[in-house]
Amino acid sequence: MGYYLAIDEGTSSTRTLLFDGNFNLIDLSQKEINMIYPRPGWVEQDAEELYLKTEETMIEVVEKNNISWKDIIGIGITNQRETVVAWDKNTGKPLYNAIVWQCRRTDEDILPEIVGTAIEEGFETKFGPRIYGMIGDQQSALFGQRAFEIGDAKCTYGTGAFVLMNSGTTPPKPHPGLLTSIGWKIGDEVIYSLEGSIFTVGAFFKWLKDIKIINDYNELEAYSRGVDNAGVFIVPALSGLGTPYWDSDARGLIIGLTRATKKENIIRAALESVAFSVRDVIDS
Repeated sequence: MGYYLAIDEGTSSTRTLLFDGNFNLIDLSQKEINMIYPRPGWVEQDAEELYLKTEETMIEVVEKNNISWKDIIGIGITNQRETVVAWDKNTGKPLYNAIVWQCRRTDEDILPEIVGTAIEEGFETKFGPRIYGMIGDQQSALFGQRAFEIGDAKCTYGTGAFVLMNSGTTPPKPHPGLLTSIGWKIGDEVIYSLEGSIFTVGAFFKWLKDIKIINDYNELEAYSRGVDNAGVFIVPALSGLGTPYWDSDARGLIIGLTRATKKENIIRAALESVAFSVRDVIDS
């Protein structure tokens, strides 16, 4: 029986999933990716770390399941989209850290040419199996959740949150605050989508953990259950605001604090900020 590898190179972690020939999930390997914040509004990652940890997850999931690389039929990659890296074409080494999509410096003018989602001939890898598919993570989620009809939509939560809606084979008319993007291209057919972007969701809870308001993500539900926000509201603009405001200079806010405020109220307000942010996108 043959197998497939799916590489999900996300912002907070990279992981490789192993599927059998019938696309049943067999196993996965996941490793966290470190974030670098040189100054307010700047977000970077070590490009070498991205490469090495992706390679490590591939090797780990194959060796753990006693599979030969010759048994891998093909590899598909989904990635964090606007993150860019400048490489030295002679050495293959990065010239600088990866500029992450959350960073206010990302420049769409240096993004590569758009090609098909499925590549019939594939690309070689040093392990042997070829890469036959590459797609941005949010477009991958739209396809994977079978949003094949016009008007079908999904919301995916990760480092940020993204709402995408299938717009069919014709580019949609511009909508204030929303992005028009290509969902996927298979053969000669191109499917377009409307997109709303929320820059900070999971990243805000990671920040709560970093400053010791929580010690484990399981505490989010436990602490917030049975309490309200006690008048506390949060604007989770740690990397500016996306849809519908598109304000890269916006900064995060926690307001409504009193001497009676408990960390449970802050955690509840953080969770509610996600719902409010998604509502902003849906209303757009």
